[in-house]
Amino acid sequence: MKCGLFYVSHFLNEIKGAIEAVVKTFAVEAAAKGITVNAINPRPTDTGWMNEEIKQQLLPKFPFGRIGIPHDAARLIRFLASEEAAWITGQVRWVYTIRN
Repeated sequence: MKCGLFYVSHFLNEIKGAIEAVVKTFAVEAAAKGITVNAINPRPTDTGWMNEEIKQQLLPKFPFGRIGIPHDAARLIRFLASEEAAWITGQVRWVYTIRN
């Protein structure tokens, strides 16, 4: 199964690269119209799908002592949509903090 895990990991890395390429391409195209293009990827976020077992397994990986909630990602979205972020485009932000 190590081979299978390698392929899954490799595939996920390719997807991340593809997302970044698409965002950068769209950002260049939209910049002429004054439009910014960014993306976020919130990592494990408690949107109601996590049971206590999953939470307990994930919690030690979060240095702030809590799992992310939708509001955490929403704050970044609100910022990226604001005038304060008018110079930020072509970015993929990974919204999370996890200990290695």
